[in-house]
Amino acid sequence: MSNVDNQSPSSIVTMWVLLEGKPRAVKVKNNLTQIPELDDFPPVLKEEFNELRDVERSDIEFFSYDDYNTLTPLPSDTPLTSLTTTASKPLVVRYPLSNTSGKYTSCI
Repeated sequence: MSNVDNQSPSSIVTMWVLLEGKPRAVKVKNNLTQIPELDDFPPVLKEEFNELRDVERSDIEFFSYDDYNTLTPLPSDTPLTSLTTTASKPLVVRYPLSNTSGKYTSCI
């Protein structure tokens, strides 16, 4: 039984999360008393998604599904309770696909 299962129902929120580039959203449950804002959310996502385990917290950006094409991330202090997500309109998570810093090797 997980910690989420032991919490009162009023402190648990379900977020639909879509990692950028993935085909579908995944449901993630959170305890709001421990994760009040988006800035507190990356550790939860790192436990849920293998792709995020080695990503720096500051390299993770969040977008509302409706505003995703504006390329304007949600502010880090956005309360999780203010976000409404569904399987068809999830919270979009953008992260670097590699840990390289733009370095490349010439083949010539």
